[in-house]
Amino acid sequence: MEITVNGLITEQQYISMMMRFRLLKTDSLVLLSIGAIVFAVAVFELFFGSQYTMGFLIFALYLLAYWPLRLYFFYRKSYVTSKALQGLMHYTFRDDVIATQSVNGTGDLNWDALDRVLNTRNAFFLYQNNNVFSPVMKHWFTPEQLDEFVAFVKAKEGLKAEGF
Repeated sequence: MEITVNGLITEQQYISMMMRFRLLKTDSLVLLSIGAIVFAVAVFELFFGSQYTMGFLIFALYLLAYWPLRLYFFYRKSYVTSKALQGLMHYTFRDDVIATQSVNGTGDLNWDALDRVLNTRNAFFLYQNNNVFSPVMKHWFTPEQLDEFVAFVKAKEGLKAEGF
């Protein structure tokens, strides 16, 4: 098998991917859940009058609004300042290796080095570990290449295929 794809990741795609990735982490879900609980307590306290109502509201707004907005602007700045993220990404998938090329250079990644491949609505994420992944957008593939890639990943021994 040899499949070659290339394309660009837009700023909106990058921010959306990274926000989803970060906000679905366990610590983020815990913070957002705490924020929702604190907000509910603040609303309850508002009706019964308490000296702590404003503190609860401010803390809840920090967790539910400021923190996600901070992440958004952080990832936006990361994209804007990185020429590698804005440049053309080139992948060649072979039976034994994934050859990559970007503005930073070229490299080979063995399939054995991947922890898992996650299939989402718009992209495949090639995870090397829980925090390092390479996004490969689905619209970079032709329909035939997409079918061949999905079949290959499903059949690859020792590779966790999630969402297929």
